[in-house]
Amino acid sequence: MSRPLLLLIDARSLTLTSVGVGVYSLRLIHGLLRHAPALRFKVLLPSLLNPSNLGIADSRVIPLPAAPRLGNQYINCIASNIHLTHFLSKHHPDALFHATNAFWSPLRPRHTLVTMHDLIPYHFPKYFGKYPVRRFMQRRYERFAARSERILSVSQCTARDLTALAGIPAQKISVHYNFVGEEYFAIDRLSQGAEIRTLREKYGLPADYWLYLGGYDYRKNIEFLIRSYARASKKKTLPPLVLAGAIPTDLSKPFCDVLGALREAGLSTDAVLMPGRVDSDDLPFLYAGASLLIYPSLYEGFGYPAAEAMAVGTPVLVSNTSSLPEIVRRSECRFDPTDEEGLSLKLLEAANDPSQFLCPLPAEFTEKEGIRRYLQIIESLREE
Repeated sequence: MSRPLLLLIDARSLTLTSVGVGVYSLRLIHGLLRHAPALRFKVLLPSLLNPSNLGIADSRVIPLPAAPRLGNQYINCIASNIHLTHFLSKHHPDALFHATNAFWSPLRPRHTLVTMHDLIPYHFPKYFGKYPVRRFMQRRYERFAARSERILSVSQCTARDLTALAGIPAQKISVHYNFVGEEYFAIDRLSQGAEIRTLREKYGLPADYWLYLGGYDYRKNIEFLIRSYARASKKKTLPPLVLAGAIPTDLSKPFCDVLGALREAGLSTDAVLMPGRVDSDDLPFLYAGASLLIYPSLYEGFGYPAAEAMAVGTPVLVSNTSSLPEIVRRSECRFDPTDEEGLSLKLLEAANDPSQFLCPLPAEFTEKEGIRRYLQIIESLREE
């Protein structure tokens, strides 16, 4: 393609910085500001957001006018995409537009780069819901991405799925791993001991606890974790299990039945703690205060919690599925997420010595390496 005048990053997801795509977008922007300040890029930000609250200078921002609201959240998202592409065609027709999540509009920007995070509904069809529109739109997202200059995949696992399940040629895909924010590398368990103690007091946590963090939708496999923990606790006293985040109660949606699983397992509120939503600024200390992270997910496009725990030096046990072996590369730190006895044995080992499940964070998941790889991909597009 001809050399684009400007890189425009879709930052509408920054209205939800606690969800995966919001975390991805904010870390990408902050990383570029720190490591590539000379790069000509702007951030497409909803006008309702204050850039300074997000650590972004006004000079880097193109405010987006409010999109029309036509119905439910899903329809509004489609309308917002169409509204955005009309805005780009009018004001920035020659820019390279980076859609930071699956994207579709009938009006295609001249130059596009699309990040695809996962193809979860193909593995778990209940995520398509009852109505055919979601399946139909999934195919539209895939076709839009396939016609872009390049697709960024957040893992080798997602790249394989894009080829095998969506039929996208491998040569259209570049793996660009998610990466951990710089704030996680500033955590030291000794020097930050006071902050960790403050966090424990804030959320009512004991001095020693095991942690799960990462949402409660169906694929997260939390009932399995609860059953395995209960099985192990019958053989040995274990540290309390902390289930962080909002526990779902509307089981008409594809969520785990956390409370039902706890009742069936006979676990008390002393054994399993549920502190609710944790502020994003507290997350590095929450990981650092834990003696073990357990992540039993059945499928992840990437899996931030594993990388974030490793970044602060917390031992990890993760399932051996999807992208997680790419992140946690010590086989001893992985388990079969369908084998309750297997995980319970790992938990008993961790109760004796959690440090045996320490795993170094690969360099691919650091901000510096993530931005280096991103710039490499951008430059390759400019040379095509």
